[in-house]
Amino acid sequence: MKKLDEQIRSPNGLGGFVLTRKDDFPDYYIYEQYQTRIDKIVGYHVFEKKINTMFNCESYPGGEAFGVWAWQCITYEQALKIYERESTRVKEPINTSNGEHHECEDDEGDESGGDFE
Repeated sequence: MKKLDEQIRSPNGLGGFVLTRKDDFPDYYIYEQYQTRIDKIVGYHVFEKKINTMFNCESYPGGEAFGVWAWQCITYEQALKIYERESTRVKEPINTSNGEHHECEDDEGDESGGDFE
C-alpha cells in the first residue's frame, strides 16, 4: 500500500502551499502547511489515516472531510490537542466516499501521490 508523501505540493492555482509531514502516528497524520507566496508557516492539518481500497493507497482528506475526520488549526500545539482528543474518542463508522481526495493516480495512471488534483 502506498503511503501519503512526506511532502505534498498544491498546484500553482490553488494557493501555492506545501504540506510537510510533521507527525506520523498509528492512525493520524499531522502536516505543517507552508504558504509559499508569503514564505510563512500558516497552520497545521490533522487527519485520520484513510485507505483508498480502490487504488491501494492512503488518501488526503477532501474539503468535505474537514470537521469530520480532518481538522486545520493555526498552531502545532492546537494540532497536538486535536490529535489527542480525536485519537482517544470512540469513533462511529463514517462514509468517506465523498470526503477523500484521491491523489494516488492521475489521468496517465501515474501513482505519484504527491500533488493535489
